[in-house]
Amino acid sequence: MNKNLSIGFIGAGNMAWAIIGALVKSEVLPPKNIIASDIAVERLELAEKEFGVTTTQDNAQVFAKSNAVVLAVKPQFLPEVLENLAASPEFPGEGRKLIISIAAGVGCAKMEDILYTGLDEDAKSRLPIVRVMPNTPALVGQGMAGMAANAYTAEEDRLTAQTIMDAAGKALWFDEKDINGVTALSGSGPAYVFYLAEAMVRGGVEAGLPEDKALAMAIQTIKGAALLMEETGEAPGLLRKKVTSKGGTTAAALTVFHENKVLEAIVKGMLAAKKRGEELG
Repeated sequence: MNKNLSIGFIGAGNMAWAIIGALVKSEVLPPKNIIASDIAVERLELAEKEFGVTTTQDNAQVFAKSNAVVLAVKPQFLPEVLENLAASPEFPGEGRKLIISIAAGVGCAKMEDILYTGLDEDAKSRLPIVRVMPNTPALVGQGMAGMAANAYTAEEDRLTAQTIMDAAGKALWFDEKDINGVTALSGSGPAYVFYLAEAMVRGGVEAGLPEDKALAMAIQTIKGAALLMEETGEAPGLLRKKVTSKGGTTAAALTVFHENKVLEAIVKGMLAAKKRGEELG
């Protein structure tokens, strides 16, 4: 990525914090090229101290000083933020400016309705929009993000968005119609894993293990299983079969899972999450 690129963050909450930290720590960009705004002064002071970035409470200043702007505010606040930006004297500016939104449930069309109103085709083409669905493991540099671009997004914009999100983990491109599916899988996915870990710990305790040791074992087991899937490249179902001996202990547990339709319940839950994403959007 161009080392002269300036990235602005409107909102300095946990996800923005994770991405800023990843960009700085991985040396993708120097701190002087990053500016962030937030309504909480103490959050900005902490960002300055932790990462050495520039901060302000003026969103329009972030927009004006950045080549790429990450919208990291809560979905219910995003329309107002966009309306204020569109009404500012700095909008839309002279050069190209990439807009990246990580606000869940807000589609590109909604953002275009606000940002593109009154703009000619040339101005719109200089204001591409990328919608991103990240997840919380970005806080430890292991995030998984799904991204979708609008019609004005060029290859250079895609590369910029890819580099930004890859700094905090991994990112894949999708058609925007698939983003609610991404939300159901990776966006909400960490909660499913935590739910599984919670069940494993409870099961360990009921089997007579100390809770602290049960938790340590659950964490390492999940971590190891994920790494095994990644490094072998084998399908989860195949790996499951390899560790399941006929008539053994694993088979006994899986039989109960099958009888209680655990797999089907998880899939139904994910489809419910997808449906809810569609309703919110």
